[in-house]
Amino acid sequence: MKAEKANKLITKGLLSMGAIPLNPNFNSFILQTKYGELKVTLDTPRPRSQVLSCYSIFKDVEKAKKEVNCNPYSGKWNWCVFSKYYSAEAFAELVICSIKPILSGNLNIPPEEWLKELFECENCSECHRGAKSHTAIPFNGNWFARCNPMKKRGLKT
Repeated sequence: MKAEKANKLITKGLLSMGAIPLNPNFNSFILQTKYGELKVTLDTPRPRSQVLSCYSIFKDVEKAKKEVNCNPYSGKWNWCVFSKYYSAEAFAELVICSIKPILSGNLNIPPEEWLKELFECENCSECHRGAKSHTAIPFNGNWFARCNPMKKRGLKT
């Protein structure tokens, strides 16, 4: 089903941006944005539905409505399209690409670029290596640099 596939892709995108799942079903998330907390809820797939939907709402409506085209009274910011015209991939990309620019923290910077900038002037204090020896992991709305294992010496960091 197209809606299930879209939800899986959106979930993957939200988690990569540091979203925190609100339940074990992974259908509701919290993201920290430049305009406060954003709650994102995935639509429940229904048989024969012709609509792909994803719902979100800003906690701080006054702050969000100044910069985001959300409902100025409720803070709702939703995406709904006819599945006849959108693939699951295109709909998921629409949702994720709408959210990415408003994230707080540094997740809007590509991970490789962030690592390069982080280790531009000095090496890691833990493993004494540079950007190429690290992996950027999303954590609480920011990138976190994880040291990669030292394969040549057989050591783990």
